[in-house]
Amino acid sequence: MKRWRAVLGMRSPLARPLTAERLFGQICWGVALRHGPEAVSELLARMQTERPPLVLGEPAPVDFVAMPVVLQDGSIEPEVRGKRFALWDLYRRYGLMPRAALLRAARDLTAGVVREALDASGWPRPVLGRRQMRVRSAASRQSGGPVGRSEWLAVECWDEEGAASGKTASAGGGQVEVLIASDLEAGEIERLLGLGLEHGVGRAASVGYGQVELVALEGMEDWPEVIGANAVVTLGPCVPKQDDPAGGAWRVQTRWGKVGGTFAASGAAAEKRPVMGLKAGAVLRGVGSSAETLEGRAFVGRLVPNVHPQWSEVVHYGMAPVLAVKVAP
Repeated sequence: MKRWRAVLGMRSPLARPLTAERLFGQICWGVALRHGPEAVSELLARMQTERPPLVLGEPAPVDFVAMPVVLQDGSIEPEVRGKRFALWDLYRRYGLMPRAALLRAARDLTAGVVREALDASGWPRPVLGRRQMRVRSAASRQSGGPVGRSEWLAVECWDEEGAASGKTASAGGGQVEVLIASDLEAGEIERLLGLGLEHGVGRAASVGYGQVELVALEGMEDWPEVIGANAVVTLGPCVPKQDDPAGGAWRVQTRWGKVGGTFAASGAAAEKRPVMGLKAGAVLRGVGSSAETLEGRAFVGRLVPNVHPQWSEVVHYGMAPVLAVKVAP
């Protein structure tokens, strides 16, 4: 599968963080609104084949990707001193590293090579988004009208230029990038992303929050071919399927949320069941029957069914593109 890089521009603050799961859900809603529920069923069926049409990574600051957990936890510890130690500490704190450095180190993920790759990348600094509290009038999830009260709303926003001070690692100049594994043509990927973004993303989109646009889509011509790869690094959160690599190092997370749109207005339970999965940056190695070379692996994970007690068609997006790497035993 070919690798792509989509750059998304933030036209307004976000009332919910932009995640791979949320972006895929927005695409499904966009397809449903434009082409009907049958088109969504067809898309979800294709997502469960050996070559799904669109595997989305976790949105990250432009030119950054998820840091492999073996670097975050110190299993592989490059020697970093002086002023660069502060940057290295910043990378580890937010689980990020320069994309160019990770791609350069993929063929030999060792401390020395990682340090050389970071030096070659120039040690860029990710821009940090600012968290703010806003007051907004609450609206009914069923009628869309006001319910006579106001509420505090936590939002993420960015300066148009330069670094912003804050607590969340986010976009430079109001932009993030999403790495994608897909065999679709560029025009079809742009169409699907456009369907997902045209009505806003996440909470309070109807009152101006979560306005995101596709700025650019380009093929990743510098994606490395790692001969004899024995592991993969996940570039987004995932829920591994049975034949995915089962060894390695990872960190677990739990996702939960509510249904929206017509599901929320149906009178059924709004809450979805929690789903446990792996955080972005997991380093997965083949064991047993999956110990074959992983150099051709493009993604891991699956769509998780039965996440809502009443709506069987509601699924959780638990897929992520991966980077094949070679690590020491």
